[in-house]
Amino acid sequence: MQYIFSKRLFILTLMFTLLLNPISSIASDTTSENSTHIIGSINLSNNLSVTVQDLYLIPYRDRQLVTYTMAFHNNSNKDLSALDYWSKLSSASGASYSVKLIEEHAGIETFSAKSTEYQTFYAEVGNQETLQQLQFTLQQWNSEVIDYVSVGTISVPSMYTFVTDLKNAKQLRVNHAYIDVNVNSTNQLANYNSNYINIEMQLQNSSDQSIDIPNYQYYFQTKDGLIYKLSNTDTTTTDETTTVTSIIQPREVRQMSLTANIPNAVDITNGMVFMTTPQENIELGIPVASFNMQFNQAPTALFYSEEINELAVQDELMVAASLSQIILDDSQLKVNLNITNEHTEQVALPTYTYTLVTTNGQVITLTLDSIVDSIDAESDATIQLNAKIPATVSYDTLSAVNINVSGNEGKATTIANFPIMLKTDDMDKEVLYQNQSGVYNITMKNAQRLPYQEQDIIAIEINVKNDSENALPLFDGLKATFLLNGHRVEDQAVKTINQDQIINLQPGQSTTYIAYGSFPYTYEFNEVNVILQEMEGERAVQTIADYKLNTTQFTIPTVSENRTYKMNKIGDQMNISIKKTTTYEGNGTNIVYSEIELENLEKRINDLTSLAAYYQTNDGIPYPATITDFSEAKVMPNGKVRIAAWSKVPDNYTAEDFDLLIGESLVGEGENAAAAMIHVRLFNLPEENMAVANTFKQLDFTPYTLKMDDIVGNSLENSFLFKFKYDLLLDNKYELNTDGHSLHIEILDGDDKYSTSLALASENLKVGEGHSNETSFPEKFFDSNGVFNLNVYDEFEGHKKLLATKRLSWDKYYRY
Repeated sequence: MQYIFSKRLFILTLMFTLLLNPISSIASDTTSENSTHIIGSINLSNNLSVTVQDLYLIPYRDRQLVTYTMAFHNNSNKDLSALDYWSKLSSASGASYSVKLIEEHAGIETFSAKSTEYQTFYAEVGNQETLQQLQFTLQQWNSEVIDYVSVGTISVPSMYTFVTDLKNAKQLRVNHAYIDVNVNSTNQLANYNSNYINIEMQLQNSSDQSIDIPNYQYYFQTKDGLIYKLSNTDTTTTDETTTVTSIIQPREVRQMSLTANIPNAVDITNGMVFMTTPQENIELGIPVASFNMQFNQAPTALFYSEEINELAVQDELMVAASLSQIILDDSQLKVNLNITNEHTEQVALPTYTYTLVTTNGQVITLTLDSIVDSIDAESDATIQLNAKIPATVSYDTLSAVNINVSGNEGKATTIANFPIMLKTDDMDKEVLYQNQSGVYNITMKNAQRLPYQEQDIIAIEINVKNDSENALPLFDGLKATFLLNGHRVEDQAVKTINQDQIINLQPGQSTTYIAYGSFPYTYEFNEVNVILQEMEGERAVQTIADYKLNTTQFTIPTVSENRTYKMNKIGDQMNISIKKTTTYEGNGTNIVYSEIELENLEKRINDLTSLAAYYQTNDGIPYPATITDFSEAKVMPNGKVRIAAWSKVPDNYTAEDFDLLIGESLVGEGENAAAAMIHVRLFNLPEENMAVANTFKQLDFTPYTLKMDDIVGNSLENSFLFKFKYDLLLDNKYELNTDGHSLHIEILDGDDKYSTSLALASENLKVGEGHSNETSFPEKFFDSNGVFNLNVYDEFEGHKKLLATKRLSWDKYYRY
């Protein structure tokens, strides 16, 4: 009786010690040997075998935390007392450490027959200890000595590791059920002053019952022992901890997106991620799984091409081709070839070959992911090209992509050449930014320097995308700071806006922010820093990125002659195209005039975006343009309006000397707020029709067509009368049309000249058919030959464009 009493007294003392060190129960242990990390086993004579498994050693405060599990396999036909067994932890250095048992397992008193029970222990050890120095001793109660005695010791094998390879899964035991854990992907992106890491982890319920997912915590440990807590974007945050709130059903798969921003001075190569279950008095918790980490790095190099080529396809039809997404990742080059068919019929593409050339003349064949042999009417197609870049080729020597066709004797002829340039700045580099709402993918897409009134504008286009599975709110505020060659542009001259008509970002959706600032147009610089910060009121919450640019990257995309530009502003999509360009001549000045077609692509009646425009000479001199006011127009879906842009220029310029810059117009708020135009495109103007007709049968006053007939000049005693019949027809396909034009009639008789102007769609020149007009001139022309010259002009703002001229006889009708 004495030794039984002593044993119970010993156990009570041990349990009292545990109560003085309270630990909350663990929710999960590792399970069977085929998914665990085994240290070794001890077999006892009573058909009990004990396995030591899942040993973890991680930094903890100024020491290290050791956790391990003992699996007790009772193969006998009777229950065994769990109180008869204990564990001892020691080191090959001679140190001995006190271990503690997880509270949940402290209540286990029996190892049932023909079953396995698990007990997890932990201890704090010296920071010099290594895995291979640790030794685990199994102790069994000996009633003769009234104490525990050693019945076996296990040392850690030299090749043991507790880290699971990324290719494998780790199985966790949760209340006699099982969850398989594996890592799907790992990514790293460089941010403003940190490395953003993203780990996509998968949990799968491999049991036949639902499981309440434990409150797992996730950490990243560098090879130098630094530990960073990972945020789980698929969790909800409470006052005490971050918890997964849902139950995982049998065979259900749950995706976990784990993220952290780690200072960029910290080496994150060859690190590991581990997951724990929370335990009171242990800040990190008890480790239950760990995986080695190798992060996918950013591509080796990014290229861009500004070239647009016209390709002749079937029946001499032309399609536009351009390149995008030119990425060299390791030694694999990927290129997107984009082809646009604006015709109203499907076009067949010839058989092309594609090559990549280097600056030293080396030619590398590009292969296709899939063959595209036709493009539907009014559609786009993207062809992905690939090439393996030899190790002997330096990526900075890649110079152009060529499209080729086979000629005579199989010799290839290049029909399109796309120079490619290496990106040397932050353009198109993706930054992953995380705040309390989630993770945003942020990319600077375009930078432009633009003329505007008496100043110049820098406009930066920033794309914000939601790649998560949940909706994200838009930023409450973004602030951009511009540094030009290190000199800061005043804050009041810089503004950041978002004009997309959305209330949040749905999964996969993008939105565009524009940061723009004004400065004197005479200021010269070659380097630009754009510091982007998230704001909360007037306070900067966090810096998102510090973009670095050089001015060679300031680009204005070009829209070729007779091509259409699609403005993809959310809630206000429209097509923009230039239909006609005219030079109106005046006294000392000319007017360059362009007619612009706008088509509403939204599915609702829409107020189209306000536009601003500049004419720009070939050597870069800007002339501000006036644009027809269409702010009151309500345009039906697929409806069109026709507006005009014009500018008064010196009379030595004509339309062929200009391109037209068109962008969205912004008006600043407040006395010092900036105004600008953004999303600017440079339109090559269509060729001006310089032909002068010798008939008045069909005169183009777009959107009007004028026909003049029964024209006669009657010579009277002290005057003459000019009469004609006319049809003035309006093209009704437009919901808004240009105005301000007049029919200018000029009569020349020898050296004498008389003229008059009749405003289109006025009382003097009505819309419709079968009208007539007569004008009395108070003076009589004396004509020795009985003939006169009739000149007809399109007149606008006091300037004229000659449309037709003909020599007529007095008092004789001119009819068709």
